[in-house]
Amino acid sequence: MINIKRLIDLKQPHKVLVFFKKARDILFYVIDQSRSLQNCQFP
Repeated sequence: MINIKRLIDLKQPHKVLVFFKKARDILFYVIDQSRSLQNCQFP
């Protein structure tokens, strides 16, 4: 379990930014994959 309060520590803001960037990249990847699947099913 990740300790959120420790991640948001002022000493390590870059870790929080990296975490959110990875989460955003994964989210966009999933959305892109679902769109391509829909395009294949409904051309």
